[in-house]
Amino acid sequence: MIYFFISLTTYFCYLIIKYQKHLCLLNKDKFNLSKYNQDVMKNAAHNFLTPEILGIIIVIIAVNTDAKMAGISMVVFYTLLFLYEFKGYKKEIKLTKDMIRTIIFIAIIYLILFIGFIIDYVSMQKAFLLYDHRSFYYTLVIIAGYLSPFITLLAGLLNNLWLKIFKKSPKKKAKTKK
Repeated sequence: MIYFFISLTTYFCYLIIKYQKHLCLLNKDKFNLSKYNQDVMKNAAHNFLTPEILGIIIVIIAVNTDAKMAGISMVVFYTLLFLYEFKGYKKEIKLTKDMIRTIIFIAIIYLILFIGFIIDYVSMQKAFLLYDHRSFYYTLVIIAGYLSPFITLLAGLLNNLWLKIFKKSPKKKAKTKK
C-alpha cells in the first residue's frame, strides 16, 4: 500500500495542471455550469482522447504482473504526462472565492476516495484476505483523473449549492442596516 501512495505524487502533480485548465474554463464561463458542460462536450475529443487512456492500459498490464511494477509504471507514466503538460503550462488562474471553494470541493472528493481506499485496505488486512485490491485502486484513481471535467462539474455544482444554502439574501442585509 505504501508503494501506491508514493506513486500518487507524480499523479497529483499532473492533476494540478489538468485541473487548472478546467478551473480556468469554469472561471471563464463565470461558474455557469451548463455553459461549462457545453464547452466540455464541444471539445470532447480534446478532453477525452488523451494519453491518459494509455495509462489505464499500462497500469492494468503492470498490475497483473506485480504491485511494485504497477507503482513504478505509474510514476514513469505520470512524470512523462506532467512534463508534456508542463511545457504548455500558463499561469492564468485568478483565485476568487468561488474558485477556492471549487478547489476545496475537488480536494474533498479525492479525500473521500482515498479514505475509502484506506478503509478497504485496513479491513482487507484484518480479514486476512488473499486478494489484493491495488489493481482496483490504480484503475479507479486513473479513471477519476480521466473524468476530471466531470469532477470539476460536480465541484462547481457543490459550490453553487453551498452558495444557495449559506448565502445571505440582500433583503436580510438591508433590514439589518436600518
